[in-house]
Amino acid sequence: MARKRQLEGIDADELKRMLEPAAATLPSARPTTPPVEVLPSAPPKPMTVDEFFDALSIEIAASKKHYMRIGALLDRADDMLGGEGRAALVRRLSATHNVGAAALSQMMTAYRAISNNKVPPELESTGYTTVYLLADLSEQEAEQARAEGLLQPGVRQAAVKEFIKRQRRPTLRMTERETLEAEIADLEARLEKARSKLATLVD
Repeated sequence: MARKRQLEGIDADELKRMLEPAAATLPSARPTTPPVEVLPSAPPKPMTVDEFFDALSIEIAASKKHYMRIGALLDRADDMLGGEGRAALVRRLSATHNVGAAALSQMMTAYRAISNNKVPPELESTGYTTVYLLADLSEQEAEQARAEGLLQPGVRQAAVKEFIKRQRRPTLRMTERETLEAEIADLEARLEKARSKLATLVD
């Protein structure tokens, strides 16, 4: 009872001051600092030619990859709808969005070439036309293209077209030469036959 009387004799403000150090150590009494949300900093606005070039290069590279989504959907449509269904879909897309059926077909072929590693995946950003042209190369042509450094990021479509033209031109010349040689051989055979017949007439 004596202890109770001692507590009753303590001033309320004094009691509060005595308990403050202990109360501050309790978890519920500790001030909580709300987590600070770190927002991504906005990209700096381009000011120089190089900065504009870098910013636009990123956007152009991203836009060139959009064909992969289109190609993936066309590939799935080919599996789900069949050839006739996909053809009808392509005709409808062409009429509605003013995009050629050939372009859509090339996008699907390019998507398949990248997905199947026929064309290195790192060439995806070169655009669907370039990927399509590379996918059309024979094994020997692809090896030669690799040796000439064409199967790497940054390859230009014009360089691929020039390579194909250069690679396939000799084949066309050989075909024309073989045709002419066959015609000459035929003429020589006919000439020999005519000479033999003429010899019998003279005798």
